[in-house]
Amino acid sequence: MQMAVLLDDFEKANEILDGKGSTASKFGTIRYYEDNDITKWEPQITISDILGMHNEQTKFLKKTLEAVMYLYEEDSKKKK
Repeated sequence: MQMAVLLDDFEKANEILDGKGSTASKFGTIRYYEDNDITKWEPQITISDILGMHNEQTKFLKKTLEAVMYLYEEDSKKKK
């Protein structure tokens, strides 16, 4: 969200949601994982609570960003 809203970088935000990595100066590499990816990598880990955005919220955010990107691209075409 920060990439899209505060930094006005919708493309980078959409890439992260599509599974591509990114970097942040204070945190290093940013990756998006599904909850079940983590338990596949390490079967001994049990996820007991999920805090923050849930998968449904993430899917909604991705659709919203795709719509915003479409509008942004259409507006850019008009300015050319």
